[in-house]
Amino acid sequence: MTKQHFFSIKLGIFLFGLAIIFISYMMFATPWEKMSQGELYFWGNLALLYLIFMGISLFLHIKAGKFEQNIFPIFATWTSDALFAIFCLLLVFCVMKGIMIAKVAILVQFVLLFIFSIIIYIALFTGAHIERVAKKDEAMMEYVGRIKRRAGLIQSELKKETACERDLYKLMDSFLYLSPTANEKACELEKKIVAK
Repeated sequence: MTKQHFFSIKLGIFLFGLAIIFISYMMFATPWEKMSQGELYFWGNLALLYLIFMGISLFLHIKAGKFEQNIFPIFATWTSDALFAIFCLLLVFCVMKGIMIAKVAILVQFVLLFIFSIIIYIALFTGAHIERVAKKDEAMMEYVGRIKRRAGLIQSELKKETACERDLYKLMDSFLYLSPTANEKACELEKKIVAK
């Protein structure tokens, strides 16, 4: 399936849920003119909660490479979403019981929605930042890997040179016993060979 197919399926699910809320409203709600503020607030709140929950679950994509990189953005998004829903349901309860008037509840709900939007923005920004840092880290790890490979090549070359040096020292030691004379000139020549 392509991205377009997935988007079409998500949009269909989203619209089907809205249709269920609308049909429920038409079947169970009192007529618009006779509806109390509490009932009006209840149906409006139900639609708002649906838009937020389904909007996040279907259309919000927190994308980073690995699950460990997604933990904070996912946690922040879903925790704030759940807290927003709980506060909205408490507001509905307060309005339905007459503890709070609907106008104040709507104002409180908009403040909560603003805070929720800021948290979602921070979560998305954090997810994007984590993705950038992960890419830089991956590039640096690849660079360090290249350095290690080159260091290994240099080390192997040095081992070859060390082996050559050992062979040269063995050869110089063998010259020590080949000298036919043990005079002063032979010792000086030997010292020059060993020094070089």
